Amino acid sequence: MDLIITPPGRTGRKRLASRAAAFAFLAYICTLQVALLPRPRGLARLAGEVGVALFGSAELQRAEVDNGAYFWEKAKNCHAVEDVCHSRDLQRWFYFDREEREREMGGRPRQPSVVLNLSEGIDGVPDSRVYFDVDATAPKRPLSRLLDGTGARPNNCTLSPVKNHVVLQSGYNDMVGEFYARSLLPLGQLMEDNATSAAHSDYAAANLQFYVHLAEKGTKLLDAHELFLSGMNTNNDVRAWSDMFEGERASECECYTRFVLCGYQRVENNNDKCATESERIGLSGNATSTLCEKGIDLRALQRLHNETLVEKALRDAGVASQVERANVVRCIKEAPPNVALRKPTTASSSEEGFPARHATDGETNTRWSSEWKDEQWLEVDLEEMHRVEKAVITWEHASAESYDILVSTDRVNWTTAYSRTDGRKDMGTVERGFSVFGFEVYGTRIEHAQTNHSDSFLNASEEAITLIAGGEIQPKGFSECRGYRTPRNILMRGGCESFAELRKSLLANYARKYPHLPKDIDAYRASVVREALLTLPDSERPNATNHRTWKLIGLTQRNKRRSWLNLNETIAHCNAQYHRHKIICVEVNVETMPSGPHTQLIVHRSLDGLIGIHGAQLTQAILLPKGAVVVELLPWAPSDYFGTGHKVWGEWTRSVTNPTPLGIIYHNSELNHLGYPLGRDSVPLCENVSNTEMHDFSEEEASDDRERIETELEYCLNEEDDFRWDYRNFNVELQMIDRLMGSFLLPRLANGTVPVNDSQVYDILSGETI
Repeated sequence: MDLIITPPGRTGRKRLASRAAAFAFLAYICTLQVALLPRPRGLARLAGEVGVALFGSAELQRAEVDNGAYFWEKAKNCHAVEDVCHSRDLQRWFYFDREEREREMGGRPRQPSVVLNLSEGIDGVPDSRVYFDVDATAPKRPLSRLLDGTGARPNNCTLSPVKNHVVLQSGYNDMVGEFYARSLLPLGQLMEDNATSAAHSDYAAANLQFYVHLAEKGTKLLDAHELFLSGMNTNNDVRAWSDMFEGERASECECYTRFVLCGYQRVENNNDKCATESERIGLSGNATSTLCEKGIDLRALQRLHNETLVEKALRDAGVASQVERANVVRCIKEAPPNVALRKPTTASSSEEGFPARHATDGETNTRWSSEWKDEQWLEVDLEEMHRVEKAVITWEHASAESYDILVSTDRVNWTTAYSRTDGRKDMGTVERGFSVFGFEVYGTRIEHAQTNHSDSFLNASEEAITLIAGGEIQPKGFSECRGYRTPRNILMRGGCESFAELRKSLLANYARKYPHLPKDIDAYRASVVREALLTLPDSERPNATNHRTWKLIGLTQRNKRRSWLNLNETIAHCNAQYHRHKIICVEVNVETMPSGPHTQLIVHRSLDGLIGIHGAQLTQAILLPKGAVVVELLPWAPSDYFGTGHKVWGEWTRSVTNPTPLGIIYHNSELNHLGYPLGRDSVPLCENVSNTEMHDFSEEEASDDRERIETELEYCLNEEDDFRWDYRNFNVELQMIDRLMGSFLLPRLANGTVPVNDSQVYDILSGETI
């Protein structure tokens, strides 16, 4: 066996000098055995095939048809697979075989090779818990063997009773407003024509499970995600996709009839990457050129292990020259595949964000890292018997000074293939753990090995794609409504009905799902009005007990960032001035409400108006009753307040002539949407600092991203960590309430009472039904 060790040089627990970093691209080639970690467990189990490298140009989706049976078939970037399982224990996805599939499901299942590459398409650090990598060429076990608890791992799997599992991903999905415009709006457009579809009996609310992919590390599913998706014709709880991989809701092994990824862009053929991968596995220049020009899946060809199958795949893909085909076949025979690529990988321990599977995912910018202590192990299940020829280990700085490699055919009896005690002492120390960028095992499958299942190979006509996170879900064809990108001229002439249609659809589905909602709303309004009136002296208490004649105005509040600093004072002012008009102002903070989307629904359906800062819980205002008022406080982000020509970041949030990114969701709805610009006095930072005196930069180091012409006020604000509009807290002048009440709210709230579908009337003061 050969062991190729790539010296450390990439950033890790210790940053190396630039000279060492440059040297990291060289390799030491030694005649050593494969080895990684201590003796207690082995490194590589002799079994398995290489994973899938995806360079093909085949489409994953079915033909574009206007009236597809499923809503995701009408999207540009939704991708469906069928008869697939996920094993949490083995950290892998795989297809299963269901012999009765053709008879029951009406055709061959859709089972392409799919790799989800989360190292691209995401602004922040990806959530490393989530992965999707399924190989169409891997052997498929019968479903019955997966369910009965016998045979090789995984077993004791369950088949989900829900037939359609749909993952939704879009940029900034953790922000409710972004989620509403980028995911929910296009989802509503896709589902609109399928709401009553009978094309498939399994297209029903009971057979639709939604997951939200919160791609960035540290983000979490909010009640608002569940609230809005529960209004999309599903009877199942909405889940974060990460819940599938860890936590109480994660199954050890679950299988799905249909699994759909929406909001992911397909990566087109990349000749540069193709050439790099081809050279990496040892293909000649001619063979590399031939394969890359045709966009053929190189590693899938390696997996075929049979000259006849490789020859046929090349012919089917259009490689006409017999000489070129022979050259590719020869090179593949001479270059054994990396049989550890994307195979089930486990470890004795892992640091958060650096799981074991990163050592075998084929990516150069991910790594596995153990806990900070010695006696660790890493294990790769190759799944079938192999003759291993060499291994490549790419260390991060924390390397092992001594390690063993053990191999096994049954995961019980282990044989030491190599042992080393004189590793590089400058690459790490004990009690600091170990870290590996990549571990590769090269070899060939032993053809006559006994297996528990039959082989299944990838034809050249089979689909193989790589996906990355996209910006939003995209319906096919033209639509006037394109979320934030809807042209202003369309909005100004009243076009774009999709936002209004989405609101109507949500409210209709809520009414069906919660038949007691009118009573819940009525009871909540009664309790709020009663509580407010009981705080008043008897002499000031209005002589009225019918809560339906009162109007409720909510003032939104966040716990952190964009908090309304003088909220209590504003509420007190509002109630003191406008109780006589039967108006009550109350705080609305979804972060402190009892958990659950139903509570948010009741509260917002009870309000006659909602006032809040841009980006602070105003998306839920779409649920307010017909005719309600939404006031969007526009943060102070002036274009030339300092006289230096410098703009303040976030100018788009304060437009009063164009819809803000949030305000567009109310377009053509039955709601009244207003914008109220805040001024300099809303920012309680750098008060009494001159905006005419220039700051002296002479004693400060130069900054590449900052001009050295600033007033003292501009300099002071830029030095504040929480000056950016999305970080800062704010004050609102009390006159804001008076201006809104006098010019807009009072005239529109003066007529009528809140319609309810219930005959009960509450005595406000006693709380009793009269």
